[in-house]
Amino acid sequence: MYRHLAVAVFITVTLAACGGVTSPSNNKQETFGNGNDVLKPGVGASFSYPFTVSNTGELTIALTQLNPGVSTTTVFSIGYGIPQSGSCSPINFNTVATVGFPAISGDQVTKGSYCVFIQDEGLITVPETFTLTVSHP
Repeated sequence: MYRHLAVAVFITVTLAACGGVTSPSNNKQETFGNGNDVLKPGVGASFSYPFTVSNTGELTIALTQLNPGVSTTTVFSIGYGIPQSGSCSPINFNTVATVGFPAISGDQVTKGSYCVFIQDEGLITVPETFTLTVSHP
């Protein structure tokens, strides 16, 4: 019993010293693409964007806008990773992400540099503008 209490106190003190964990309700919302970048049809066509996480907490990524739009069965790869040599080296991604639903939700991230990406899985038929929304600490 006391061992568990000691571990809990240690973790609490350590997190407090590091700035603690950010509650998802206090996350920063960033948008990328902003309806200006154009994802062209073709397997592997993609965009990636860097962002910085300032504290430990949860990450959520969603494709929030697509224009001119696609059928509800059209999916994309959306995920996040580490910027590396001009690209985004994936940590986690969803190959069946759709418009209006979180592609990634609740992943734990720590302070550091990350990137978010979107990629066509070969299902779009016309160029699409898009907006990705990233919620992070």
